[in-house]
Amino acid sequence: MSNIFIYLLFTFVFSILITKLFSKIGLKTRFIGYDAFKRGHPKISSMGGVALILSIILSMVVAYFLGIVNDYKLFTGVVLSFTIVFIIGFIDDLYPNLPGYYKPVATMFGAIPIILLKLYNPILKIFDGIVFRLSIVYPVLIFVSFAVVLNTVNMLDVINGSAATGTFYALIVSLIVYFLRKNTLNSLTLIFISILAGFLILNLYPAKIFLGNSGSLILGTMIIISTIISKTEFPVLISMMPFIHNSFFYLNKVKGFIEHKKLKSEVTHFDENSELIIDACNEDSPLTLLRFIVARCPKKEYEAFISLVMLFTVSSALAVITFIILG
Repeated sequence: MSNIFIYLLFTFVFSILITKLFSKIGLKTRFIGYDAFKRGHPKISSMGGVALILSIILSMVVAYFLGIVNDYKLFTGVVLSFTIVFIIGFIDDLYPNLPGYYKPVATMFGAIPIILLKLYNPILKIFDGIVFRLSIVYPVLIFVSFAVVLNTVNMLDVINGSAATGTFYALIVSLIVYFLRKNTLNSLTLIFISILAGFLILNLYPAKIFLGNSGSLILGTMIIISTIISKTEFPVLISMMPFIHNSFFYLNKVKGFIEHKKLKSEVTHFDENSELIIDACNEDSPLTLLRFIVARCPKKEYEAFISLVMLFTVSSALAVITFIILG
């Protein structure tokens, strides 16, 4: 047991170092973003996806040779799935004018290694006593999940640390529920949590690195793979309610897959003098979660982030409580 915690410390430290490296490298390349909710809109590296994929691949290789992840099919499937998703996101970062359907369709390819290597159990257990065997349907659900979850996480990447923090909560819920059910820890989920914790140090307010599309898609892949392997679908779904709220109202208004940066109507307005995020009060704009948070009272970015953290804390607590009561 001590070996795995030493290994997790290694992944955590390596994640910090590689993220810090690309937070500096990115500023010398075309992969930069502008922090919309800070005075002067400073330039920030958007190479978070590169840092995450390198952290994941190296961590998985070390875990395999140490016997922490000793299933060759699991190792291969996880690495291939993350690599495919990263390439899809990286292309989107290189060519930001791709059509809106590109990511929802392309991200389904990330499911192929999971399905071909049969890294899933087609038995879907909602709660105790409610069990379905979905031998044919479950693989289809995996394809759909990659399209939906990855883009849902991507839509909430609006302020420093928002998408990464929500993903962190979902992984913690998956870990807790798995432990309550099996009385043991899921090594793969622990690896993801350790990597993400290191990344968050530089992605939280005030961010030194942005996720980019490749990074946010990797976060969604973390959630899906952790959920499939640990069989914690429904508790994790409950913990993701802030993500779901944001994407549902966004798509309900926009009627299509359009990047929030490409919206013609302003959703929120940033006041440079007060550094407050204000609801733009535009009826043509979707009711995003950020707009909902600042609608009644304008907030600074870190205050809006705290509100998001509270929402994720409540939804995650409800997920665990629901499992305990009904599971």
